[in-house]
Amino acid sequence: MKRLSRCAALVLFVFVVLLSSSPPWSAAAAEPPVSVDSMVFARSVESREPVGAGKEFEAFVTEVVCWTKLSAKIVPATVKHVWYNSGRKLLEVPLTLNYSSGRYWSVKNVSTGDWTVEVVGANGEVFGSGSFKVK
Repeated sequence: MKRLSRCAALVLFVFVVLLSSSPPWSAAAAEPPVSVDSMVFARSVESREPVGAGKEFEAFVTEVVCWTKLSAKIVPATVKHVWYNSGRKLLEVPLTLNYSSGRYWSVKNVSTGDWTVEVVGANGEVFGSGSFKVK
């Protein structure tokens, strides 16, 4: 009987330990190290905020700003704004995230067409993207 009690106690202990540790497939483990809280396309940035935001710009607009609010679990972290026009990669702008949350932007001279900007991590993972059009 004593042996059965010890065995039951051991099984209970192992069960409790397994339940208290988070498995590698848990939601916490799947969270990306960087998140894109907001992405805005604008004509400029003033006082660290986008000005003239839009999803479509007239052809006379010669440059567009991609403004992002990013959060990082571990800092410093490195990401890039990768600019595409009609699927063709045109520019990569490296950004260093020195704070757990911050505003970061890059500027690109643009021409007519469909544009996409991706926020890409150091290992090539895409954390977010957005699109706009110049007509």
